[in-house]
Amino acid sequence: MISEERIIKNSELIEELFKSFPTYRLAGVTRMFDVIGPTYFSAPASTKVEYHSAFNGGLAHHSLNVVRYAKKLADSLCPGRWSDATLSFVGLFHDLGKVGDGVNPYYIAKESDWHRKQGILYEVNQACLYAPTSERGLYLLQKFGIEVSHEEYCA
Repeated sequence: MISEERIIKNSELIEELFKSFPTYRLAGVTRMFDVIGPTYFSAPASTKVEYHSAFNGGLAHHSLNVVRYAKKLADSLCPGRWSDATLSFVGLFHDLGKVGDGVNPYYIAKESDWHRKQGILYEVNQACLYAPTSERGLYLLQKFGIEVSHEEYCA
């Protein structure tokens, strides 16, 4: 679990990373976040306590960690190969499909005390467009006119 202050700080860090995006991409990302932003910043990254970031704000928190480690790995293994903007884009949106389909959230909080005591905090929303997380994320990006390069797609 993270604090409300950490959720706000994560949103500020992500908005700062957006500034590295090229103008053509920033316009699409801004349009997309006008719609999905609140869900992106509040969604968990997984359903169970033993998985990563299964808490309110976990998706943004996890995605920032991915960006951080992607940059460290890239700097160590292949310096200069990818721009910070590319690594930020891929890291922030690698799990974008976990926000849902743009209408329905992907995860719904479990209300059952029994489930919560077992560490099962969320369940998949059956009303959400069925697709693998990566494909749902690509669907959302294209829905807002955000092109993904071949290298970004492979990542």
